[in-house]
Amino acid sequence: MRTHPFWAFSLHLYAQAGVESACLALQEEGADVNLLLLCCWLGGTGRRLDRRRLRSVIAAVASWQEQIVVPLRLVRRNLKRESWRVSASGRRALRQHLATAELQAEHLEQLLLASQVADLPRRAGKNFAAENLAGYGALLGLAADAGQYLQVLLSSAGGANSLPC
Repeated sequence: MRTHPFWAFSLHLYAQAGVESACLALQEEGADVNLLLLCCWLGGTGRRLDRRRLRSVIAAVASWQEQIVVPLRLVRRNLKRESWRVSASGRRALRQHLATAELQAEHLEQLLLASQVADLPRRAGKNFAAENLAGYGALLGLAADAGQYLQVLLSSAGGANSLPC
């Protein structure tokens, strides 16, 4: 996989305590984990996603998410069921292959996202992670209790102390 600063940032952030479970909880609420990570990465590098640009990057990856990433994830998850009449070891091996394919699909999505925001200006000394996450959460119409998960991301990414109200 081609290395990119966004990918390196994402791997580091995702490995932080609590981040994986926060991302997965937000994913269950309809968030795209890569977009959550993008909000943090951009914010930490002094770049702000306004509502127009946020909608644009969401649209840029929507069909990839719907037609590639989500189906891979669903098939991988379905293989956990024991009711399939194939060997458990065979299912485990296939799940591992699908997990690798899903990770590659996520990486390609990140490269696409990074290309969509490459022209955003940087403001030295500014961190817009809280604003970016709050904007994404508002666009998704996330439930109020999702704020705790966004806060985990923000804290782990080294953003401001709290999300704007």
